[in-house]
Amino acid sequence: MTTLSPSRRRDGSPRQWTPQRMLALRERFIDECIRPAVARHAPKLIAAHRARGNRVVIITATNRFVTAPIAELRGIPDLIATEPEVVDGRYTGNIDGIPCYQDGKIKRLDAWLGRQPETFRHIYCYSDSHNDLPLLRHADTATAVDPDPQLATAAAGAGWPIISLRGAIAPAFSV
Repeated sequence: MTTLSPSRRRDGSPRQWTPQRMLALRERFIDECIRPAVARHAPKLIAAHRARGNRVVIITATNRFVTAPIAELRGIPDLIATEPEVVDGRYTGNIDGIPCYQDGKIKRLDAWLGRQPETFRHIYCYSDSHNDLPLLRHADTATAVDPDPQLATAAAGAGWPIISLRGAIAPAFSV
């Protein structure tokens, strides 16, 4: 288990950890928490999309500092994430720009799409969290993956597929 101290001091000022300390904590977090928890069938789903010529993008509320190495582990260069504020080379604990959360994900995705040289004719979205319902509703094809109870209920009501990437048997991917 990894424990981090608060991002603010008792007087309310930001605790600005050194980049070296932050990188060490991130490396430990990836090794102890992320590598063991990666869904076993996620690489097959990613490969199925790539085989169809689809561009794979991770869009997450978790900040870029934490998620960039996860995207790298999966070989996914396109990452849309909440941006942590950096002042004088140090993370402040604040967010820079629009948080990539709920409706903010749609704003961030639309901004990203606007910067791309190609036009995308179909958007697939996979999520495990009810917090992503706005993004799932925005997508052309939505799929709930190992969903929380609220998302499972919403997915069933919307007629979206519900799959597991953690089970013993890989789900059939229809991309």
